Order: sequence, then C-alpha cells, then structure tokens
Amino acid sequence: MSQKRSCKECQRLFTPSPRRPDQRHCSRKECQKARKRDWQREKMKNDEAYRAKQQASKKAWREKNPDYWAKYRQDHPEYVRRNREKQREREARSRIAKMDVLEPQSFFESGTYRIIPVRCDLANMDVILARIEAVSPGCG
Repeated sequence: MSQKRSCKECQRLFTPSPRRPDQRHCSRKECQKARKRDWQREKMKNDEAYRAKQQASKKAWREKNPDYWAKYRQDHPEYVRRNREKQREREARSRIAKMDVLEPQSFFESGTYRIIPVRCDLANMDVILARIEAVSPGCG
C-alpha cells in the first residue's frame, strides 16, 4: 500500500492510485478540475499543435454561435455591471504617468529644421544634446 500524500490543490491527505504512483491530486471533483486546468495550461504553453487545434476549435464555435455573448450580457446584467467596474479599475491602473513617454502629438509643425549638436560634458553617454532651428516655415 502506498503512503498517503498531501493533495497539491486542497492539501488533504490521500492515497495515490497504484497505477499512478506519481499522482499529485486527490479524487475530489474540484481537485481534478484543477489538475486538468494545470495540464491544459502547460500543454498550451509547450505544444504548438495542441494550441493551434484549440484556437481553431474556439474560432469554429464563435462562428457557429455569433450572438452568444450579446445574449449572455442581456440575460446577466450583474455580469455586465461587474465587468464594467473591473474595466474601470484596469483603466485607472493603466493611467500611470511616465516622465519619459511623449504624448502622440507633434511638438513641431511640418517644415525643415536644422539639428545643431551642443557640446558639453555629460555623465550619461546615451544623451545627445542638440538645438533645433527652423530653416523654412511649415507647409501646412
């Protein structure tokens, strides 16, 4: 008889199957679901053919059930409310100001400019100081 071991999911003691001496999950339904979820996650990460088959299967299901999510949201208003709340939280977290990121706007009008290197000793070798002068007015 095998020694009892602790289940990876629920930490309860169980006796592994003689056919699977390396068994890590007990037979409880929740623990078996966790075992399957762990297996699938690992398989998706490491097996290109399995990943492609899963993606094709999901695509076929979406094509067969195009209005599923719209109907689900209509029938589950609590889901919609919670999802919107979670989305607001994600958006709030993503609005972190960064000093080194430029806004996607142009600081200069279109035209021709001259870049003139400025000589000075800098401790940071990655920085180039330059002066920018307009050579011709903007075209727009």
